[in-house]
Amino acid sequence: MKHVQISTAQLDGTVTDQRGALVQGAPGPYRLQISFRGFSTYEQTGIVLHVATSQVIRPGYTSLREQVCPPFSRLL
Repeated sequence: MKHVQISTAQLDGTVTDQRGALVQGAPGPYRLQISFRGFSTYEQTGIVLHVATSQVIRPGYTSLREQVCPPFSRLL
């Protein structure tokens, strides 16, 4: 029997300029990139967020990254 760990997160924020002032009318599009050691990186582009709404993004399955190592050679 396999045990699955489910992790969720919520991201909230505001768009500000270099002085910290709110940027009006900054709906996107945005890019989401998720990476974790040993797994392929997930990226989604073209995300548009609207004021006072919620959006759920489900990245789906991320495959394990394969690492190919050359065989050890014997010392003669």
